[in-house]
Amino acid sequence: MSGRTIAGRYLLTGQLGRGGFGTVYSGRDLTGAGEVAVKVFSRTEGFAPRAAREARTALKLDHPCVHQVLGVEEDADHAYLISRLVVGQRFDRSGLGDQEAVRAIAAVCDALAHAHERNVIHRDVKPSNILIADDGSVVLTDFGIARDRDARDQTMDEKVLGTLSYMAPEQARGEQATGKTDVWAAALTLYECLSGSNPFRTKSLSDLLDRLGKGAPPLAHTRPDLPPALGKALRRALDESPERRPSAIELRDLLIAALRPATEDERSPIVQLRTPAMPAGRLAAAVAIGVGAAWLLTAFPVYPPSWTLPLAVLLGVLGWRSPFAAVAAGAVLGLPAIWNFSQAGALIYAPLAVVWLRAGRGWGGRLAAPLAAAPLAFVGLGPAYVLVAAAAPTPRRRLAEGLAGGLIIVIAGGLVPHAARTPLAGADNPLAYMTALGAAPAALCVWAAVALFAPLMALATQQEPGRRGQALALWTLAFALATVAFPHVLEARPASLLPTAGAAGLVGILACIRALAGPRLSFGR
Repeated sequence: MSGRTIAGRYLLTGQLGRGGFGTVYSGRDLTGAGEVAVKVFSRTEGFAPRAAREARTALKLDHPCVHQVLGVEEDADHAYLISRLVVGQRFDRSGLGDQEAVRAIAAVCDALAHAHERNVIHRDVKPSNILIADDGSVVLTDFGIARDRDARDQTMDEKVLGTLSYMAPEQARGEQATGKTDVWAAALTLYECLSGSNPFRTKSLSDLLDRLGKGAPPLAHTRPDLPPALGKALRRALDESPERRPSAIELRDLLIAALRPATEDERSPIVQLRTPAMPAGRLAAAVAIGVGAAWLLTAFPVYPPSWTLPLAVLLGVLGWRSPFAAVAAGAVLGLPAIWNFSQAGALIYAPLAVVWLRAGRGWGGRLAAPLAAAPLAFVGLGPAYVLVAAAAPTPRRRLAEGLAGGLIIVIAGGLVPHAARTPLAGADNPLAYMTALGAAPAALCVWAAVALFAPLMALATQQEPGRRGQALALWTLAFALATVAFPHVLEARPASLLPTAGAAGLVGILACIRALAGPRLSFGR
């Protein structure tokens, strides 16, 4: 297809490679936007729908080491996935030195951690899908068989597992791939580069299963000159049990740490690792957990007042180390407090806490994000929490965090009228809470607005620069109507809505600043 023009815009200049589902060409954007790579999917072979799926998955990711997808074009015979052209070499043909190879795979692990955080499993990490660009950057490509756990139509049937020689044991057994599956493949790619051989290279599944049962020889057998910590990190990552392998972010840190005895200079000419926002995110999560605990124990007193501050500080410190453990401990401490106020409230609180903890086990610090709604609601700026929820990595998570935080806003902000709240103390029927919310239409309106406008805000900020301002203006107007005008009409209590109006205006200003400045708000991984 070289020489053909796609969609009147992209001129195909040469073939770069061929994969299981399509052929990749280099191309030139005739509008002057630069060089592109064009992956061609045939309709007659039934592969065309994969272009849109791969694009949708890749567009969820925003990481310097993930191949940038520009969009999809179609005609009667083919679908074309358009992406940035990476000028460079495959990882296994790049001629990297040992330290450079380790740093490159560490960068890949960083990209994988970013993908896993957004519920994307690559499932086909291998040397040919890692590119070392001429400018020194590392790029993870080809999300063609990635598994997007948020998508209704998966990118691939689980029967098609990936590349045989880089399959993790669970993949070879036909089990569902997880983030630890990608960790295995990344570690094996580095092991092969350093040792000169892939102990699992084969052409049959039965032979692969036999080789996997024997495991990989220790790296020290072929490379005793390498740091022992490096061999230990790869041995952990190539463990047969996924539970015993490190996560992608942990493997990244292990690889970088293994290089420290060998060099004083941790900067690499091949890859500059993204500096993660972990400390700031962990601090935000710890503060949210501590403040949220203090509010809960104060609003629903059951323990001696002198315990409130020490317990809040203790949970905040624990939140710095393990947000999940801190939120779980806080939920347990909060159950007697809620039960003391109302048995019906405890019957609602307990299952909601269990569902949230179960769903958010792998969310890291973002598990505590809804707790940020409590101090905002307490000072009358509850709707501003939508900025926090909008920073979640996926639409489902934005909606979930919006619903959870919105409920806290309703409770902590006192949006339910006093007359409707009074019967709740000591109530033993959960329906009493439904009745109280039914008597507070303005509170329901604010709650729904925070939940629904969090994913909508992400859509607005993702628009092209020329349309982003218009999208944010419309979003701000609609959000103000939903959180100020509609509640005012429903309850006609202007004085009580003044803080909400201020929050709505603040949100609009901060949303525009965020869109212009670029960095995302984050509560950590």
